[in-house]
Amino acid sequence: MTRLFLLAIALLAGTASAQTTIPYQGYLTEADGTPLTGSAELTFTLWTAATGGSPTWGEAQTVSLDDGVFSVQLGAEDSFAPDEFDRPLYLGVSIDGGEELPRVPLGAAGTALGLRFPVAGSNTTNAPALQIDNTGGGIGVVVSSEGVGAVTASGAGDATIGLLATAAGTGAAVEAVNTGSGAAGVFRVSNAASAETALAATTEGTGPALTATSTNDDGGLAIRAQTTGSGGAAIEARHTGDVGFAGTFLIDNPDFIGAALLAQNEADGPAVLGVSSGDGIAIEAAANGPGTGLFARRSAASGDGHVAEFVDGDDGNTEAAVVITAESQVLAVPALRVEHAGRGTGGRFEITSTTGAGTGVYATTRGPGVGLHGQTTGSGTLAVGAWAHAASSSDAVPLRVSQDGSGTDIAVFQATTGVNQARIDRFGTGFFNGGVQSSGADVAEAFAVEGPVEAYEPGDVLVISTRTDRTVEKSAEAYSSLVVGVYATRPGLVLTERGIDEGLDGLVPMGVVGVLPTKVTTENGPIRRGDLLVTAATPGHAMRADPAALRVGVVLGKALEGFDGEGSGLVRVLVNTK
Repeated sequence: MTRLFLLAIALLAGTASAQTTIPYQGYLTEADGTPLTGSAELTFTLWTAATGGSPTWGEAQTVSLDDGVFSVQLGAEDSFAPDEFDRPLYLGVSIDGGEELPRVPLGAAGTALGLRFPVAGSNTTNAPALQIDNTGGGIGVVVSSEGVGAVTASGAGDATIGLLATAAGTGAAVEAVNTGSGAAGVFRVSNAASAETALAATTEGTGPALTATSTNDDGGLAIRAQTTGSGGAAIEARHTGDVGFAGTFLIDNPDFIGAALLAQNEADGPAVLGVSSGDGIAIEAAANGPGTGLFARRSAASGDGHVAEFVDGDDGNTEAAVVITAESQVLAVPALRVEHAGRGTGGRFEITSTTGAGTGVYATTRGPGVGLHGQTTGSGTLAVGAWAHAASSSDAVPLRVSQDGSGTDIAVFQATTGVNQARIDRFGTGFFNGGVQSSGADVAEAFAVEGPVEAYEPGDVLVISTRTDRTVEKSAEAYSSLVVGVYATRPGLVLTERGIDEGLDGLVPMGVVGVLPTKVTTENGPIRRGDLLVTAATPGHAMRADPAALRVGVVLGKALEGFDGEGSGLVRVLVNTK
């Protein structure tokens, strides 16, 4: 099968009506690429369509072949009509009366075809339409255009290459230079059904497959890739070797203040998506100098989004969603530092599941250090080093301290570093250097009562029950020697034989010493400050004592307030039974 390479056809722009011939040059070979020699009869025909249509001109010429190359003047045998090129035309060529080869578009006058290289016939060897070899240090081909395109290369075969440029020296096989305002190179896949890449760069050496460089000081882009498909990638970098990088973005100018890679998404998806399907790292950021390895910023006008978000969507994953490691062994460098320049929270750890039993913050140390350290450098009551809080709608415990080790204390409180001021040992005993101050005014003991506990109220005078052990009841007679205390209104300390995890349901706090609001009556006369008080005949009340009737064990305490009204009242009494 004979093949034809069209080397050049020139239609002079704007002079078609005066043009009598058209220079035409071609290259004929056998199917295996062997150039033809001798001569051949070529038939040339102009058509109004790429296939079908009507012929408008035609002639036959016998050409001489010089290693396959021939040159003719179209129109030398049959002249063109004056208006022949006022419309788009297609040139068909047949060899020695054979089947016409694929037609070449000429276009209307003023848009002449500069250079085109189609492969005619059956391409069984997958040979290129044009191959340019550069074995020196220069440039293989320089093509410039002030029109639509400088070079158009196309291939229709399964393995056909539209344009193949090879350089055996140190120069570039292809260099595209644009001195205007357009792009130096555009690679486009116009078939919407195609899944192939617009530009595939491959290296079998140690250098990068693709290098893009911008030297513009005004913010020019080194590379811009765009895809209009629904699932394709604008850029795909693939490395099939054992070591190296699929892509490298490098700034080697120390005065440069831009970014090596700018990824911007104006839709709802991520600007950068890193996926690891193996044991590797999806995205790794390294700082080899004083700079920061990874920096994430949200602009002031970007809305309510997060600066950074890490989500582990694998429900079966037993690893942490984020791992931050500091390997410094000399300085106390934190693995994680969170700073807030406003009035918000420096760090917030939250379990959003309402059924989860996890820990909001879990801090541990395997050495002699501190598991959790809270510190404030502010001043005032609002400056708190650590704060544990349970919401108003929760019945949770704000703070729980557990001693599961062999230490002697559960909690230690220091006013200055190294000086203990208060501590609670592992047995629950409290030790306080400065004493204990309570907001209550008395010491009470939790006691069971005769009858329902709802029948008792603060201020009732209580006596020992003669029917049940360790039980009290309301006083019911004057000068009772069984008097022991008063139902406490707000005790400062409650003593009990029960454990701290047991409730005091069914018991009343009976104040045995201290200042207690007490029910009194004037049945033995008005009460004055300092009067000794004893039980009255009115149940649960105290009255002024008659000194002549006093005996051991009947005194409840001394009145701190007076009462001379009718019925009963409530006065503060310094309870101290005698």
